[in-house]
Amino acid sequence: MSLRAALFAGLGTKLFRAELRADRPGRLCGLPEALAFLDGLGITVDFYLPEGSDVETNTLVLSVTGTAAGIAAVEEGLTGCLAKPSGIATAAAAASALAAPRSTIVCGSYKKVDARLKAVYRRAVELGGARSRMLEGRPFVYLDKTHIRLLGSVQAAAAAARAAAGPEPALVIQIHRVTGSLEAEVEAALAVGAHVLMVDTGCEADLIRCRGLLDADGRRSGDEPLVAFAGDIKMEAIPRCRDLGADIICLGKAIIDAPMLDFHLDVLDAGAGG
Repeated sequence: MSLRAALFAGLGTKLFRAELRADRPGRLCGLPEALAFLDGLGITVDFYLPEGSDVETNTLVLSVTGTAAGIAAVEEGLTGCLAKPSGIATAAAAASALAAPRSTIVCGSYKKVDARLKAVYRRAVELGGARSRMLEGRPFVYLDKTHIRLLGSVQAAAAAARAAAGPEPALVIQIHRVTGSLEAEVEAALAVGAHVLMVDTGCEADLIRCRGLLDADGRRSGDEPLVAFAGDIKMEAIPRCRDLGADIICLGKAIIDAPMLDFHLDVLDAGAGG
């Protein structure tokens, strides 16, 4: 007999009701995993908020009924399903609000976490209103500084990408002063028909220079090429990046390393049972 079972053995099959509430405002993520966890414990779920719901401090998220041993297991494990994903969704929602209406937030750092967490972290990013891919609903090839350095030039990298993937995928080209000046790399990317210029230096002056090159000669056709900006961007810098002309603002740690959204479980009363 486990320690928990022995501890509550005297309560038999007596049932208890408990409620999970949020400790601060945020956006809820992880409900499918939480419900699967509860089902594995044999806990009855009486109420739960839908995935993606916005909560305030003390908002009722979920209520359950179960034995004493079951409720104790809920307290230990349930917040593990919800706290970190909800923290990510909350940060993504805050970033998206700061970027609106001009810019879009993209966060692909979920790819760097444990494989078992990738799906829920990606869902959390998207529930927060951010994108998990540079271009949604469209195939693209991302040519980063390593590809460009290995192939020798922006032109050679673009030619290799089109030889491998064909002309249909959009080209996202990282601007990082790998083969020359920022201006030279921007000009090379424009010459090969880049759809997105990814200024991945974290330097706002580089963002300004890139946008200046596009705007001075009317180099954009409609909305393209888009200008993306990345490089350890902090949450408080989002409005500046937006106003400086970034169409896409790429955040990593500011979203994936966001603090957990904490919850607390209150046991309310005993229900039926032996």
